[in-house]
Amino acid sequence: SPPMRPLSSEIRKHFLRTMTVTTTTTMTTPQLPISAQLHRCEISTRTAKAATKNESSSWNRSALDAEFPGTVDYKAFLKRTLAVLDPHGFNPPNTIACAGVCRDEICAVPFVNEIYDIWGEAFNFSSLAGVPTLGKTGFGAALSHAPLFDGKERFVFIVMPHIGAGMHGELGKVLREGQGCESGACGALIALRNEITSGDVQLGVDSDDIEQSLLRMRLYPAVLASGHTPS
Repeated sequence: SPPMRPLSSEIRKHFLRTMTVTTTTTMTTPQLPISAQLHRCEISTRTAKAATKNESSSWNRSALDAEFPGTVDYKAFLKRTLAVLDPHGFNPPNTIACAGVCRDEICAVPFVNEIYDIWGEAFNFSSLAGVPTLGKTGFGAALSHAPLFDGKERFVFIVMPHIGAGMHGELGKVLREGQGCESGACGALIALRNEITSGDVQLGVDSDDIEQSLLRMRLYPAVLASGHTPS
């Protein structure tokens, strides 16, 4: 997992933007649309300080491979997006990237930084669980920022949730730097799952919890339609 670092000071407006890939935690089969050629993606969590001197890693790779075989490091994934889309006319100077990941610092900071490094400046869609909640005004702003090349505006949307992989193989857990025990990731998705399993799901917009409300309204009908509660 990468160390934390500030945004690159080398990014300038002439090395602009990003490309359009909508993805989830896993992606498959190169014969599918362009986004599917990007293969399976993993947002690696940061390596936290070990709970003891004998523990050097905060997550369990074997658990990730068992549940999502073929995953790749997020840096490799983002490099792949450029490699796949460049032949189709998408490159940093002529494309604006729109990044939508969870607000959780373990993915929002290193992952979005890497988007900046590869694609240039990006419009940040980030919200709880990576569900875009910026609305028409936010989308309109992003669309209005695209560069115009050859009479075309080009966009790349990189949007996904994250799932922790704990030290002992438990998915949905992560050991965060400076903490002595693991906590949930993604916490917003875990909270929603707990509501579903308890049978206490309150739909509607809570003005004190807008993003979680919108997440709940978006995902709960899909869970009902699937006929089972996610693990």
